[in-house]
Amino acid sequence: MARPNLGIHGEGSSVPVYAILVRTNVNAGRNGDYEHWVTSEFDPAMKKGGVEALDVHESIFGGNGDYVMVMPMSKIGMLGQGHPAWKMDGGRAAAEAMFNRLNGIAASGKTMILRFRTDLSNLPAASSGGGGR
Repeated sequence: MARPNLGIHGEGSSVPVYAILVRTNVNAGRNGDYEHWVTSEFDPAMKKGGVEALDVHESIFGGNGDYVMVMPMSKIGMLGQGHPAWKMDGGRAAAEAMFNRLNGIAASGKTMILRFRTDLSNLPAASSGGGGR
């Protein structure tokens, strides 16, 4: 289930060339704590770091307490800039303290870097913009 209340949404949308995907499994009974952490700490830090879009999804079937975050990237070189949260007040040390507050809330997490594959995707046809004949 998409959770737009937990993410960051900029103007317009397009399919990104690359994306960072983070899957977090939250300990039983700690979903509310995780969601509070995302909205009160993580999202503001990411905005401060220049993140314009971040989608959050919550599993509703086949997983219990699983959340998936997807952050689009236009260039793979963005990875070399460090974590966006490092730009928050207090820098890297503050970001690490923020992530440490997940101890006891998150059971596990996994990060992946994705590349969009148009050749394997079924995309809607581009609009002609001029209407039909």
